[in-house]
Amino acid sequence: MSSLLARDTDNESVPDDSNGNRSLTFSVIVPLGFHRDQAERCLKAWAQNQTYPRNLYEIVVVAPDNFSCRELSRLRSLLAEHDRLLVHPERHDMALVVTGVDAADHEVLFFTESHCWPEPDVLERTAAALRAHPDWAGLNCCSVPVTHNPLSVAEADMYRHDIENATFHDGRQTVLDHCFAVHREPYFRSGDFDADLGHFAEWMLAARLSHLGLTIGYVPEARVHHFYVGRLVDLREFTEDFTRGEMHCLRRSTDDTCLRIFLDAPPEWTLRDNWNRTLAGKMLKMRWRDSQLSGKAPDGHSSRSAGWTALTRWLPAAIAGVIPAWSLALLRAWQKRFDLWKAQLFSRRRHGLHGALLHYVASVIRVRRLFYLRLEQGGIARRSEGRMRVSLPDRGTWNPARDDSLRTAGLHLAEALFGEYFRWSEPAALVELPLPPGSFTILFRWLPVRPPDDPIFLRFYFNECPAPTRCIKIKDYCAEILVTLEVVRPLRLGWVCAAFQSPGNTRLLGVPVSSVSWIPAAVPTEAILPVRTLFESDRISPADVV
Repeated sequence: MSSLLARDTDNESVPDDSNGNRSLTFSVIVPLGFHRDQAERCLKAWAQNQTYPRNLYEIVVVAPDNFSCRELSRLRSLLAEHDRLLVHPERHDMALVVTGVDAADHEVLFFTESHCWPEPDVLERTAAALRAHPDWAGLNCCSVPVTHNPLSVAEADMYRHDIENATFHDGRQTVLDHCFAVHREPYFRSGDFDADLGHFAEWMLAARLSHLGLTIGYVPEARVHHFYVGRLVDLREFTEDFTRGEMHCLRRSTDDTCLRIFLDAPPEWTLRDNWNRTLAGKMLKMRWRDSQLSGKAPDGHSSRSAGWTALTRWLPAAIAGVIPAWSLALLRAWQKRFDLWKAQLFSRRRHGLHGALLHYVASVIRVRRLFYLRLEQGGIARRSEGRMRVSLPDRGTWNPARDDSLRTAGLHLAEALFGEYFRWSEPAALVELPLPPGSFTILFRWLPVRPPDDPIFLRFYFNECPAPTRCIKIKDYCAEILVTLEVVRPLRLGWVCAAFQSPGNTRLLGVPVSSVSWIPAAVPTEAILPVRTLFESDRISPADVV
């Protein structure tokens, strides 16, 4: 990489502009992976129509090895002598882009796509903006949609909404890889486009630039026209590729600070342990034992009703992991595809087709995320075991809304109330605490969200065994749980409570958990029931249990 950073055009061969400043030189990277029959128009606009001096920019075209030789010859004829046309065995645009960057010589890299074409003054305006803003690492140009059928219009509306939200509303920087210019040094310092992530690489590059405190500007006067093909198969292919890169990035970089700050983990990833067969089996075991303690469940329903609810909730995951959820998502995606087909045929209103397309794309994303978890189920289980085996310090706090380092089951996604983050649990849930041997006080806190007249009937479990009353003290929305660990094994802290019915909410709700803390116990260890005893005998009477 150092050789790439060192490349630059000789200062003496680069003329000054009218103000005496050294002119910027550009390397325009054009991959031909997804040209959509627009490659010739693209290269003509770059090679023949730019107002920027031709000797100050080069065009690096990278084609996949299955590209038509006849068409390559025609495209080569459009290029100047100092331009380059490369052939690479990879066929994905991001891999072609990386190859083009390796061959690029100039100080500013301009990324585009072969189904896009610039207006004549794009490089001139880009150079002026970069000179006027030396603090910018790079900039995005204005993406002008080009549409030709109703689906392409809906597709352009969808992406324009995403681009505008990211650029103007969310406060997050974005990288549009079809109209993005960046200085060479910050580009490589932030990690380059990662071809392994597919189209998600542009999001990751933006996150790393932000993480380094580098600014990406926006120049609406520099316009690049983006052709939307309006073919569902192309849209689905792009969506699946982006989702695969997102999940791959999360899988390999869970501890990446950049990810934790800039990436909102998708629900499927946050809740992935709910499809862990081992934990689902533990949940079934805990619910069955809870139903045997008395004739009624904590919420007043019969134990048979509680047992049936637990069976339908956890048995599919205990048997088949994520496959049942993926199968259901696949059926829903087919339904959304049918709805989109109907909207294409019968909807006369633009927003009708747009809404149907949004629902279809969301269903495709859901299917691909779950499919990825299905393919990686064994790998995720091993990684989860790895998280479990990492011993926690003898004191600490777990915030369920901000930290997914611990394995959990039965928790919903994070929410905020009056600025405080928490996660609702289901009426039964657990968290795995890999504590070292010793005596501990576990502080289980929740928020006062449930009405005072709605009793919670909270019961705790150690590794699916009921926790005796003498180990627990509950006061002011906090349960103090005393425990001694005499062996090196994780402690699964489980709880069962009365269900909470929230108006307009169809979820199964239990406890709004805000944190779980642990500190060395400040009481004699003989007053604490060793967890090892619970492993050796389950003979605990209901009278001993909260």
